[in-house]
Amino acid sequence: MVEINFNMIGYEFSRGLRVLKEGYSSAILALEQKSDAIGTELLDYRRHIADGGEPDEERDEDGFRLWDRERLLEMDAEVCTAAAVEARKAFIIALYHHWERAVRKDTGYHGRDHVKLLKETAAKNINVQPDLDRVRHLINTLKHNNAERGLQLLQHWPEVFPANFSSDEHTDWYHSVILTDAHVHQTLDIISDSGPLTVRLGDITSANQT
Repeated sequence: MVEINFNMIGYEFSRGLRVLKEGYSSAILALEQKSDAIGTELLDYRRHIADGGEPDEERDEDGFRLWDRERLLEMDAEVCTAAAVEARKAFIIALYHHWERAVRKDTGYHGRDHVKLLKETAAKNINVQPDLDRVRHLINTLKHNNAERGLQLLQHWPEVFPANFSSDEHTDWYHSVILTDAHVHQTLDIISDSGPLTVRLGDITSANQT
């Protein structure tokens, strides 16, 4: 009979991923709903103006426009878009740190050497996806925002940059990274398949995480 060992660290890892995913989904949904509402309001206002309605605006004593409702709504829409991008970056950082804490706790290795950490996870029969290295380059770029990290990311995961992206000595690497929901879910899959399991079957790593 194979000995079955319940692993609380693996259980915490799995539960934590679920909580993070739910939090991210709620945040993105709220931003999408807000963006849709702003878009509807902007469309209605433009129709109002096209139909000859009075503009909602303020001008100075010389007649120069200080603001108008259309531009304010456009700015609100831009803020929602930017907030979604920031939410994706924050979520991916949280995912990676959650993985890192779990494997450090499970292996007992708390040093800063990533290669050593991977060796310890292998010794513990913790399966790590090869693509986790791409996620690590992404995290380092977002955290350190320098050319060394950014160029590594560009080499290993160019899809997180805009098409035809090129860099120079003035590149802001953090803001050059544009993450989509597809990148987020890809990262979630990589992280989910790279951490400690809830149940260990002796010294053999189960293929599926509960």
